[in-house]
Amino acid sequence: MTGWKTPPPILRRVVWRYGLALGSVGVALATALLLGRGFDVRGALFLTAVVLTAWFGGIVPGVTALLLSLLSLGYLFPPLVPYVELAGIRVPYRALSLTAFASLALIVCWATKGRGGAAPERTTLAKPYRSAAAVGLGRPPGWRMRLFQRTVDKLYRRRGERLTRLALDGRTSSG
Repeated sequence: MTGWKTPPPILRRVVWRYGLALGSVGVALATALLLGRGFDVRGALFLTAVVLTAWFGGIVPGVTALLLSLLSLGYLFPPLVPYVELAGIRVPYRALSLTAFASLALIVCWATKGRGGAAPERTTLAKPYRSAAAVGLGRPPGWRMRLFQRTVDKLYRRRGERLTRLALDGRTSSG
């Protein structure tokens, strides 16, 4: 007997989500290093890692994968060219490419946040939904309908009394 305890579900979920971020970026980094400089698919590899993490892990692990990808792309890979000229202005290629990558990855994270196998952020009730009255919180079920019915009854009762008084006086009701 080892005496190992099963970790709580929240810990397993956190380890799975952030482990997915770390693992997917690690696989993208290893693949980019193995392919070398001949194939310039680094951005696509790291973007795929961010997409998979955001899809299966959620938005926060996706942003974590984005930050890990930016660190990997910025520090481990030299830029293809030092500067790019845009409208006569020299812009550092690294800053331009990393900004474009980060903005595209943020859009992807936002668009795919937790659509795959990610657990929902909110907690669900273990038991079926019960009314507020059964739980003892707030008003009983159907209170709005009863309030509406009482209001309508009062209105018709007053109008009925008025019509009865008018009929007894011999007058007709004009409105």
